[in-house]
Amino acid sequence: MDALSKAYDYDINSSFAYAKFSAASKNKALINLFQAISDSKSWHANTLYSIAVEERITDTILKANVLNPAVGNDIDNLKSALSMTSYEYGEMYPKLLKTADKDNQKEAVNVINYIIKAEKSNNALLTKALNNLENNKPIDDKYYLCETCGYVEANESPDKCPICGRDKQLFIEYK
Repeated sequence: MDALSKAYDYDINSSFAYAKFSAASKNKALINLFQAISDSKSWHANTLYSIAVEERITDTILKANVLNPAVGNDIDNLKSALSMTSYEYGEMYPKLLKTADKDNQKEAVNVINYIIKAEKSNNALLTKALNNLENNKPIDDKYYLCETCGYVEANESPDKCPICGRDKQLFIEYK
């Protein structure tokens, strides 16, 4: 499944980009946001890899060609991050979902639906951060990552993950 391989490669590269954005920022709130989403992307890539192996979706070993992302100032990095998440939930994952659904890969369909929801949420967090930064408003400074599905929440860990329903004990805090 070529779409699976492309999604894996893209998530590895976007995780790396977010980690570099985090390292380049001097804004503690953005450092936390970029790191939480970087870890979310790693979760997505690892999950895609696990699905490929466990469900035997592809005979091709998933590999990533890690690139060196351009890193700019915080606003440029947020815009780049928004572009990545928009592509992921708007194009890349819906294509992968169609393929998995057509091939009757039920577990892959469930996981991809989780990932699409997480990417939409990440996009909303990034949009809010960009708007606040451009308007000299404070940015949320604490983020919580669900270890089960990769969902990221700002400010306070939810009692249950809105995507996968896991308890708040399975959230990692970034502060």
